[in-house]
This record gives sequence, structure tokens and C-alpha cells, in this order.
Amino acid sequence: MAFSLVKFVELIIWFIELINPLNLLDYIFKLVVRKSSAGKLVGHCGTVRCISANKAGSKAISASGDHTLRVWDLESLECTATCGSVPKNLTEGGCGSGHGHVVTGVSLSPCGNRIASVSMDKTVRVWTVADGDCLAVLRGHMQIVHCVAWSPAGSTLLTGASDRTLRFWSLRGPNSTTWMDFSPRHAGGDELEFAFGHCSARETVEDLHEDTPVYEALTTRRRHNAPGFTCRMHTEPAHESSVLACAYAPDGGRIVSTSADGTVRLWSPAAPAKQGSEAGPGEWKLLAQCDADERPVVSCAWDVSGGAVAVGTESGSVVVLDGRGLRPLQRLGEQRGYVTSVAVALDGAVLFCTGAREVKRLEPLWKAALDAGDKSAMVTSGKDDAKRLAAFKDGVASLALSANRAVLVAGLVDYSLQPLALDPAAAAAAAAAAAATTTPSSSTTSTCACGAWCGGGGKHSGRASRGAPPNAVGLGPRRAHVHTRGESVPGCSGDA
Repeated sequence: MAFSLVKFVELIIWFIELINPLNLLDYIFKLVVRKSSAGKLVGHCGTVRCISANKAGSKAISASGDHTLRVWDLESLECTATCGSVPKNLTEGGCGSGHGHVVTGVSLSPCGNRIASVSMDKTVRVWTVADGDCLAVLRGHMQIVHCVAWSPAGSTLLTGASDRTLRFWSLRGPNSTTWMDFSPRHAGGDELEFAFGHCSARETVEDLHEDTPVYEALTTRRRHNAPGFTCRMHTEPAHESSVLACAYAPDGGRIVSTSADGTVRLWSPAAPAKQGSEAGPGEWKLLAQCDADERPVVSCAWDVSGGAVAVGTESGSVVVLDGRGLRPLQRLGEQRGYVTSVAVALDGAVLFCTGAREVKRLEPLWKAALDAGDKSAMVTSGKDDAKRLAAFKDGVASLALSANRAVLVAGLVDYSLQPLALDPAAAAAAAAAAAATTTPSSSTTSTCACGAWCGGGGKHSGRASRGAPPNAVGLGPRRAHVHTRGESVPGCSGDA
């Protein structure tokens, strides 16, 4: 009797909560989402603003407007970890743990064990992939931070923000100049926090761009529970307006940045890097600039060889530029909506998404222009050169392509992610490329060379593939998983 009475009371309470208009709408929304989420990754409470995928195409990290990041297994379609928490009063400006505002960018480390994220709260955070724990908070940008990228070796973080700067972050520890030996135990289980800037006579925080000894002293902070670690930040005045996107070239020897001022800039090391190392903070100079569009340039991506870089603009254009001097190679005219994200497939085709709720593929006509050198004029593509790969009922906010160029993931306005398998030819080419880089050794344990934030000495263990990637939307049946476990990866060995 008592049991039945309790159940009855619970039912009454549930009914009272349900008849609340807001709760009723939320209940209906969840039912609709659950019904229409077949093959999707569902869990966020805000638009998926940015995605980063690992080399194997087996994991993806999503950054959302709900202030959190999520780690996804693309084979089981499950969320394996959450970074931060969704505020209870999200729509009223509340804060949970982790980022205090919309997460605008995310990048997965070359070894696949660390996540770097940036946010409208002006901070940079580093997390663990395994359990979503925050390892460090880096404060220094004066305005919204839009983009983040790991260097190919993992020793440096690159960020860009509305304060018109690029910033390079590196850690110096007792026995290493990188993040390799850094793990939660060094910080006493707490977040390692570094703050940069200084207070002027007016008690306002200002930023210095020159690396004077005084500036370095002001911008180096040590956490009391990890006194052996210091973080160095170098500020590079980059554009005349907000820096919206940035990316390292595959060889780590160049950086591309895009801005709201419509320009694309190419950066190179000011001095040759030492053999076996990459250029560090404070060692970059402007190599070339291109006025790509009259509107903001909002996204960028390198091709696998580093010979070209593709950018997307707010006007809806896609432009492919020479990766050595930013000479325009190919341009696709204005699409419906601005190009929120771009990626370059293994064959050089540009994959991009627009506000028109579509993911498209632009044929790589730029290769002929690149081979012809300066004598060739830019190729202007028509609508027929852009093929639709997938279409969605809601807008597409972001794209991520795995490093082996076999799996594409779309971030949607409806708060979900959709994995997309590429066409068979692209998958076969990715498989061949993976096989070409496979070492003859049968060992499944290797040392990660990315070094940056890996704990436990950077050891990773390979494991057997668990199956094929999810069904593609409008692209045919399931395709075989093309990643080869235990393959040798430049800058990072092992299973990422």
C-alpha cells in the first residue's frame, strides 16, 4: 500500500511539472530529438560550434554553445567524457564548471590524449580525453578567443582572438621544455592556472606586445602547488581586426591566420628551427598576405601536403590559396549563407558547409594552377563544380575531417553531430596512405612524440578495430573502417 501511495504521489508531481508550459515544450522537444536522432550523436544543449577529430577517425571532440565539450566514440556513437558542465540557468547567463561562456574552438592534440579549447570567456583550457578533467587554464587574451590549434609536435598551443592577436603558449617544466611530463599529479589534483597581463596606473588590465625582460617577468606566473612549472606566452599582433581562424601547416613550418578584416596571412619562422624541433613562441614573422574577401574570412584548412590552404568567407565564397605565398588558385563564388567550416580531402577537394544546411565538395581544380606556377591565372569555379554531399533540416555549423581523410563529422544547429563516411574512392585512397605509413613492427605500444600535455610518459597502446564508421547520410551503405592500428604517425606514434 505504501509503495503504491508513493508511486501515486510521484505521478501527481510529474503531472504538475508536465503541465508547466516550459516543461511541456522541453518534454516534447526531447521526444522529437530522440525520434530523429538515429545515427546522430546527441547530448549537447547548444549548437555544436566546432569539432576536432583524431587521426583514426574513431573519436571526435565537440565544442558547444552550452559551455561544454564532449568526447565521442564514432564507432559506438557514445559520449565517453564531458569537459565542464552545463549551467542550470544557461539561458540566463549562468556558469557551470569549466568554461564560463560559449566554447568557440577546440583542437585535439597530435597524440590524441589532450584537448585544447577556447571560449567567449577569454580563456584557453586544456583537458584530458580519457575523463574530461581540466588540467590548465591559460588567461591572457583580452577579448573573445575564436580559434585554437596544436603544433604538429604538440609542444605549443596557438590561439587567435578578437583582440587581433595570435598567441603562442608553451610550458617549461623541471626536466622538460614541453608539456610531456605534465599531468594532474604535478598540480596536486587542481587546475594549473597561468594569468598574463599587468595592471596600469589606472588599474585596468592592459596587454603588452613586445617581449621585453620586464614583460616576461610580468607574464610568467607559477602555481604554488606546481612551482616547477612555468608557462610562456608570446603575443603576435596579427591583423587589423579579430582573428577568426588559425592553423599550422602539416610540417609545422608555417601558420595561416584569417581575420574579420577579410585578409589571410601566412607566417613562417623568423629563424630556422633546430634540427628535430619546431619553431617556438616568439620566433615567427609575416611571410605573405592576401586580401581574400571584402567580408570576414571565418575558416581555414591546409591540404595534406601543405601546398595549399582553403578558406571560407562570410560572403559564402571558398578560396584556395598557394601555401607558400598565398597566391589565389581557385575561387568558388558566393553560396547561400556564409562558409562556416572547411576541410581538404586527400585528393585535394575542398569540403565545406554553409548556412544553407548543406555539406558540399568542391572539385580540386586548383592543383593544375599550382603546378603551372605564377604563369597560371586563378581558376573560377561554377556551381557545377560544387557537389552536394549531404543536406540537413537544420543548419550546419562546423565540420571536422580526420587526419587520415576518411571520416567527416558535421556539427549541427540542432545540437547534434552527424558522422559522414566519404565516397569509396576517397576511403580507398586513405587506406592506401595509411598502409604506406605502417611500420613493419608488430608492436602496439609506442612513445608519443607530441609530448605537449601527455601524462604517463606519452605511452599509448594500440587496440583492435571495433568495426566500421556509422552510416553516411545520403552517401550509401556502411563502409569498412580504413584506419590501420599501430601505424606510424609523424609527430605521434600509436593509436590516436
